[in-house]
Amino acid sequence: MKRTIKHISIYTRVSTKKQSFDNKQGLYNQNDICVNYKNTFYPKIKNFTQWKDIGSSYKNGLILSDMYKMISQLKSNTLIIVSKVSRLGRNYKMVEQILKKIIMKKSFVISIAENLVYGISKKKNIQFLKKVFDSEKESDALSTRIKNIYANIKLNGGYYGKPPFGYKIYKNTKNIPMLKENIKHFEFIEYIVNLADKHFNYKEIANIMNRKNKLYQNKLWNSSKIKNILNKFYPEHNLLNNTNLTKLTSDSDIINNSTDIYTNTHVVCNNNNYVKLRSGKIILKF
Repeated sequence: MKRTIKHISIYTRVSTKKQSFDNKQGLYNQNDICVNYKNTFYPKIKNFTQWKDIGSSYKNGLILSDMYKMISQLKSNTLIIVSKVSRLGRNYKMVEQILKKIIMKKSFVISIAENLVYGISKKKNIQFLKKVFDSEKESDALSTRIKNIYANIKLNGGYYGKPPFGYKIYKNTKNIPMLKENIKHFEFIEYIVNLADKHFNYKEIANIMNRKNKLYQNKLWNSSKIKNILNKFYPEHNLLNNTNLTKLTSDSDIINNSTDIYTNTHVVCNNNNYVKLRSGKIILKF
């Protein structure tokens, strides 16, 4: 670069928290790429600022708080390093406004992946903006594809997203994701219902589940979770967590009185692919 660089800022961004830990485009990966670039080409500049955002510039630029803090604190002759042009955003108009503010502060931007620079010459600025425009087009195309996929799933009675507790995703012959009752989850549900039949209240049931290490995704149960499960799957067992329910004298009483509570609660039907629950409900076993 012909211009003198006095300061460096590194900017990283992902759209969602889940993407933060992505091995290829996550925040840590982006940061490593930018820091390595800085250390390779500008080793004499020891002090540099780092900024990161989790949010979609395409939907709402206002949520990119670090971006606007970086711009507001920008000093003259600062080089902003990004791993890719799209990390500045996929909204062309918003990115264009950001770039204009950077120019006004006599600073510039470099994108490592595309080897593009904004703020040195009109020709390079045009190349940089073209890539921003292409990123927006790619984002629009991806959004359209996803919408079409979701529309097709909905049209065929399918389900998309994380399955709720008690269910599991499988794909039918048309490759449409569907919900099926999950026998592993229903083992927890059946155990809870058995305790409810013995008049344990929500808190007591949660304590029993936790102490017997019957945990779902290694998370402890609480009164609210127990209540929600009973209300959702077996509303006829809707407990009233009050003094009318059985109260045991100690935690050991709870454990001792529930030792064999789940014995023989499942009955295998003639067809080994199905299981009959104690409530009389028959579900597919998998």
